Amino acid sequence: LDFDLNVDLPYKFLKQIKNFFEEENIQLNTKKLTELCCYYINDSFTLPLSLFYYPDAIAISCASLLSHKFKFALNIDRLLERSSSPVRKEEIDHIEHLLVKIYEKEGEAKDDNSISTKEGLSAKASL
Repeated sequence: LDFDLNVDLPYKFLKQIKNFFEEENIQLNTKKLTELCCYYINDSFTLPLSLFYYPDAIAISCASLLSHKFKFALNIDRLLERSSSPVRKEEIDHIEHLLVKIYEKEGEAKDDNSISTKEGLSAKASL
């Protein structure tokens, strides 16, 4: 197949998120928060989110996930206003839910002692 696929990535919106963190006077290191947001965006590529959602929605969802993890208030509505795409709060919640599932699965894998072969799984089941 000979085709090109152009997908906008959420990284473009990171600068706006960093500025937003600074404007909101969040009492955490905004540079570190932005870096962590970038890691969440990287992890979002394990799902086909970029094909179904606007990049701003993915970036905002990652910022929202950070606010839950580090327990700081994040005015999602103000962040949505800065979006260049028509993003809805319901989309943010859905994307965030999907991202959380990634980390839940990673936790389960660690609980299973990272055994991934069929033989290993059957041996674990026999314990």
